[in-house]
Amino acid sequence: MKPTYIHVRTVLITVIVTAIMMAILLYAPSPFVVMKPGIAVSTQSYVKANIEYEDDFKLQEPNGAHGGELLLTAVLMATPNIWGTIGSLFSPKEEVRLKVDVLGKSSLNEFSSAVTTMMRGSHDNALEAAYRYLHIPYTVEPKELYVQQPAQRLGAERLKAGDHLKAIINDEGESTNISSIAQLAELIRQHVNRQQIQVVIERNEQLLEQSFNIPERAGEITDEQLISRTLGVDNFIELRMVKPEDPRFEVQITTDNIGGPSAGLVLAMTIVDKLTEGDLTFGKKIAATGTIDSNGNVGRIGGIVQKVYTTSEQGAHAFIVPQGNEKEARQALKRINTAMEVYAVSSLEEALQVVASLQ
Repeated sequence: MKPTYIHVRTVLITVIVTAIMMAILLYAPSPFVVMKPGIAVSTQSYVKANIEYEDDFKLQEPNGAHGGELLLTAVLMATPNIWGTIGSLFSPKEEVRLKVDVLGKSSLNEFSSAVTTMMRGSHDNALEAAYRYLHIPYTVEPKELYVQQPAQRLGAERLKAGDHLKAIINDEGESTNISSIAQLAELIRQHVNRQQIQVVIERNEQLLEQSFNIPERAGEITDEQLISRTLGVDNFIELRMVKPEDPRFEVQITTDNIGGPSAGLVLAMTIVDKLTEGDLTFGKKIAATGTIDSNGNVGRIGGIVQKVYTTSEQGAHAFIVPQGNEKEARQALKRINTAMEVYAVSSLEEALQVVASLQ
């Protein structure tokens, strides 16, 4: 009977261990996120221009063929279980990354709030870049200030990504609204003698008040350094009101729930297309990705491999990417049987020159 007992015990242990392992693989929280191919959609519905319906006022540019599209691309970020994460390791279209490397110390909701605000900031940059390229006079008015990235150092965890810095409260209990980095730095310097500053923060539609110690030698450092050391924040998002002097050139940008700054370049290109005569793409389907600043400089983005797969599957003729992503994009392109070409640029002007060369 002893061999039978040992056999049954071995089977039970195997079943229990297997059940535990399967529970871990299927239900335990994973420390990873997976970047997957997302969307590649036309920007036409995201950008509306007043002048679009007044052809006699459009800026003069060469007429192109009709029927082309500029494609905005976005990556899907998933949080699968461990079993799903293991499967993603074997997919050339997907990238597995540690949550902490992507989200930092933020929760998924906080990260989502931050990237949505970053997209709003890219709207402002795209407008300025397009207006500058087209030599359209405009004005800029600071509007709101948000936390993009809290500092990773010890003790700098009181603010979270996506927090809206609303106001400063003085000794008399009066509040002054915050609209820009320069204004916030000036308000901090005005409170140096108090050695502390009281800040009103909006987080998840709730108002909070927090006190922060003002560092020594506040008058000897830059505005960005002063705010960073006082509040424990590495990067901010400054939203602005960008308005053309001629209201006929006003543009409205709405990107729904798409987050992140990587659509800046394609939005700027779409604004140029809307404010000029004819079809910028000359009838072709052209995808573009990249951050953009107010001067039209294009910066590196994440998820380029996934975007190469998405744009190719959507039938894009060309994919315009930042120079910093060129090598990775071309490596991904080699794995796909497609006629799509990749073009690397460092500015809005270069991107528009690429489009013109595709006629």
